[in-house]
Amino acid sequence: MLVLVCFITTFTSVTSLAKDYSASQAGKTIDSLDVDGNGEIDALTDGLLTLRYLFGLQGDTLINGVVAQDATRTTAEEIEAHLETLMPAL
Repeated sequence: MLVLVCFITTFTSVTSLAKDYSASQAGKTIDSLDVDGNGEIDALTDGLLTLRYLFGLQGDTLINGVVAQDATRTTAEEIEAHLETLMPAL
């Protein structure tokens, strides 16, 4: 009986810890999708910047016409550096 109680307590603690970790990681992932840093995730800015980057565009070609007016990352260098942090290590 004691073993069963220990197992249930351990399982509950591990499950709770995993949920907390997943929630915190999900928040970090969602926040990192705000490529231009304006506090919003928008398909017409952040999405296009990501797609252009994945297709290999760099410099002015990457950012022309898609960076939000209130962005905190406004140069190609800043945006490329941010997107590089999102790429998995190969």
